[in-house]
Amino acid sequence: MTIILEEGYQTNLGTLLLPLRQQVENLNWLVTELQCLSLGDWPPLIDTWQSESYNSVPYYSVVPGKIVYETFAGREIQVVWGIFCGVAGNVPTIPLEEVPYADGNRQIWTEPEAFQLASSEIEIVAFDSTFVSSPSK
Repeated sequence: MTIILEEGYQTNLGTLLLPLRQQVENLNWLVTELQCLSLGDWPPLIDTWQSESYNSVPYYSVVPGKIVYETFAGREIQVVWGIFCGVAGNVPTIPLEEVPYADGNRQIWTEPEAFQLASSEIEIVAFDSTFVSSPSK
């Protein structure tokens, strides 16, 4: 199932993740292409997840679900760009040419049910701070 949220600024994960707490915390997350804006307090962990995302070299972080949830839930942090791939168990090592991405990725719109990371249970893809695509198995 794919859910595409297209109205308003849906990339505030602080609100989006609240009803998904158990699912989020039970997975490990591959986080890539992350760029955020803070509308409130800024958790320092986000800087380490997004620090390399601004250049053209693919980059990702692997973050436990509990940390993802605690970092975003209830906070006003807007994800401008970002891919969050939730994986049960260990996140596999990803070759740089296979790192999931949003900017310029037509597959997200032409094949919305397809995951970018085969081992994902859920993917949250933020597009330019206005659209979110969230397919899940």
